[in-house]
Amino acid sequence: MVGGDPQILHKMTYRLKYVDIPVGIKLMTNQVERNKFYLQMGFSNQFLIKTNNGSGKNISDEVRFFNFGYQIGGGIEHALGGNLYLRTGLLFHSTLNDITSNKYYDDRTIMRKFVINTSLMF
Repeated sequence: MVGGDPQILHKMTYRLKYVDIPVGIKLMTNQVERNKFYLQMGFSNQFLIKTNNGSGKNISDEVRFFNFGYQIGGGIEHALGGNLYLRTGLLFHSTLNDITSNKYYDDRTIMRKFVINTSLMF
């Protein structure tokens, strides 16, 4: 409490695992020398499969089962030879709705993340 302000700050830890089902579109350029560039965008549907508060206590009553979000990113696909390609990209993902369902706190919690993808395509 600072300066008589009765507001109390709480630190909460959520460890959440989701199954993510993305729906989107990927736009890809024609091959330029040995590279193709792509832009990826769409929506993400996440279903909660496991929760805890960092010390093992189940907190499924404090978080929503379903989250909806968007994603946008891009990358490069490099031809290594024959039908072998190396794909590398960066994707930004954010939820649109509040992931918590705690009725005791007046807050809005959203999840944002950057994802680095690297794969071999053959």
